[in-house]
Amino acid sequence: MILESKSLKYVITGGPGVGKTSIIRALSKIGFDTVPEAGRQIKETLITQPPNGTFNHSLSIFRLQMKILEAQLSCERKLPKNKIVFLDRGIPDGIAYFLVNGLKPPKKLMRISKNQRYDKIFLLQPLQIYSQDNIRDESLEKANRIQEMISSVYRRLEYEVISIPSMSLSDRLNYIFKHLK
Repeated sequence: MILESKSLKYVITGGPGVGKTSIIRALSKIGFDTVPEAGRQIKETLITQPPNGTFNHSLSIFRLQMKILEAQLSCERKLPKNKIVFLDRGIPDGIAYFLVNGLKPPKKLMRISKNQRYDKIFLLQPLQIYSQDNIRDESLEKANRIQEMISSVYRRLEYEVISIPSMSLSDRLNYIFKHLK
């Protein structure tokens, strides 16, 4: 019998603007396998063209989150075996987005979040400066609510959540590496 080896899946998560993408890019640059944020990729494809170049909110939150879930699942099905992989957000992040927007998460999302597990969850704490862009359009208040809800969701799913303080990129990377041992 041949046993299929699995990758070690480490989630880098947190609310909008906490530095997830910067961490993922840095990890990729030094040779780790990484998965970019599915939500940002989907929103980028939905950006309206000139004159305003901002995210088109005509897609309902429910439909958007379901598109993100499908994209995330597709990426995770393609993960390499026998490697450490860092993901910019995990599937349970979607639960937080549903809840913050006053919506009940679909049963499919709940079932997958309970059954498809990650090896470690790194929750980045907010940086000193929060800035919006054409995709990250949440107010600071909403970004903070998302941050709190993400932490709560992972804890309810019985993950140990490793909190990464607001500090320099290199210090955050070292903090993560320290927790890989």
